[in-house]
Amino acid sequence: MAPKKPYGTSGLEVAAACLKGFYLHQCATGVNPDLALGLKVQRLPTQADRDRSMLGHVMTSVSVNPLTPRHGRLRRHPKMLPDGARPELLAAVNTARDAMVVTWLSDTMLRIGGLTGLASGRSAPAR
Repeated sequence: MAPKKPYGTSGLEVAAACLKGFYLHQCATGVNPDLALGLKVQRLPTQADRDRSMLGHVMTSVSVNPLTPRHGRLRRHPKMLPDGARPELLAAVNTARDAMVVTWLSDTMLRIGGLTGLASGRSAPAR
């Protein structure tokens, strides 16, 4: 059997919602009342929450699922070198040019496409 791909963000949110629903159902039967208190978390509504709701102008709080993954975690750009890759790449390179490229990528935080654009003499398009 081939290994499964990791769940995406929306898949993890759906799984967390199902898990919270299951736990709240179990808590309603009296299994773990402390867990029910931990799962009933509220926060202030944002403007996007108010816009999505029909009676958003009267909202005072929004329920939150503490089991969902955090969106604010810092993720590196996928085209940048991952943490800890520099020593392994430097051990694998054969030329001084390749060692320079690895050093520049890790020291300057340039994306690979930006560095190749510099090396070819092309200027990056203005955004």
